[in-house]
Amino acid sequence: MMLREWRMFAGAGVGLPQGQFTVHRAVGAVIMSPLEVAGLPSYLALPIDRRIAAPADLRAFAARLCDSLHETARLSFEGSVGTHEGRQALTVDDVCHVPLPAGHGGPSR
Repeated sequence: MMLREWRMFAGAGVGLPQGQFTVHRAVGAVIMSPLEVAGLPSYLALPIDRRIAAPADLRAFAARLCDSLHETARLSFEGSVGTHEGRQALTVDDVCHVPLPAGHGGPSR
């Protein structure tokens, strides 16, 4: 029987984004942290179902901001997301127009 090495908090960062979101508006760009976009004080307050497993999950993560953006604004993300194998690079040009994953409710965009 093979035993894997035990690691404390091995899955703690899985699904958590690291990087920056940018709101692109006609008057200029605004850079925001993932916590600012999600409206959370810390990642501890992030529900499990809002963690990022696929690029489409960024829409659910940023729903608070996406639902309040004007039509002329665009939200992009550049950074990485935690996986069980380490951090994986992730860049999405238009977060708010990526279709919502099944089970997240709301209209698909």
